[in-house]
Amino acid sequence: MNDLPFIGYESQNRTEFSDECYGALGRALCVAQHFEANCKSLVTLLDIKSSVDSYDDPEFTKLIEKLWNRSLGNNIGTLKMYGIPEDVYSVLNKAKEGRNHIAHEVTLGVEHKIEQDLGRKEILHEIAGAIRDIAEGDKIIGLLIQSATNEPRPSSSYLHDYANKIVGWVCGTSD
Repeated sequence: MNDLPFIGYESQNRTEFSDECYGALGRALCVAQHFEANCKSLVTLLDIKSSVDSYDDPEFTKLIEKLWNRSLGNNIGTLKMYGIPEDVYSVLNKAKEGRNHIAHEVTLGVEHKIEQDLGRKEILHEIAGAIRDIAEGDKIIGLLIQSATNEPRPSSSYLHDYANKIVGWVCGTSD
């Protein structure tokens, strides 16, 4: 039986250096998916509030399924239709691009860089930039959710430090 040639990781040993980057990649995916889920939740909430008369209606379930299956780009576009300002839309779009970079691109070729000091620094710097963009978007989405649900807002210091704390959690740095 032949091994699958496209994986490429089975020949690499795990080291503290590779684990650092792979751990950051895993945490980055968590942050990226958290942002996407929050966007989905906000748009679903807003759409339900604006279009559902009765939660007992069988069409309600169909609406929820339809709304829940929209892509991140569609959800951000829908928020624009709800009247978010252009600068907020721009931050959310940048967060979407960061999420897509983490989900689809950042790991391409990583196995060649991960065991070199400079390569690891480049990977972590790339992850940190995308995560910062995602965190800024997630902060806005969180505030919009709190506004839509009449929940109290977090302190200004919490909001000020949010992106740095997320980047630090993912990459082990505030840079």
